[in-house]
Amino acid sequence: EGSKVGSLDPRLGESDFDATWWMANHPVKTPGLAYTTVLTKDLGRATGVFEGVLGGQVLDKSSSDLTGTDDVYVLLGDTVVQLSTPNRSGTVAAADLEANGEIHHAATFRVLDLDATADYFRSKDIATLARDEHTLITDPATTHGVVFRWTTWDVPGGPRDGAL
Repeated sequence: EGSKVGSLDPRLGESDFDATWWMANHPVKTPGLAYTTVLTKDLGRATGVFEGVLGGQVLDKSSSDLTGTDDVYVLLGDTVVQLSTPNRSGTVAAADLEANGEIHHAATFRVLDLDATADYFRSKDIATLARDEHTLITDPATTHGVVFRWTTWDVPGGPRDGAL
């Protein structure tokens, strides 16, 4: 039953817990976290910590016009961490780094359909701050101050790569 989400906790050994509920029933259709973002002033140093000290595996390096960042994606266990350094001012990432220093910045969820996700959020008065062909960023002013991203892009070599 789709209505059982939240009423069952898989940690308690419930045999009828449905891990696919979010994909099958919710309008956002998310299989889960794509990656989580940590802002840093020194991308090389941060990569050294996540790769060399924590034993992560670098999966990809890129820059994003949407977020105004240079990025390194590191796999730690089954979680991808995006290490990001702002490459221009006037972005949410640059403002967050300036105001708070090196910090956990955002959560990005994988979705099947970006347009359907945007339509659903609009119906719930959650505004889109920025968007490109693969990713949308919801306005933190409409999400309790939290930066959320929603993407159809798979981090190459990440746990969701090609899984959908």
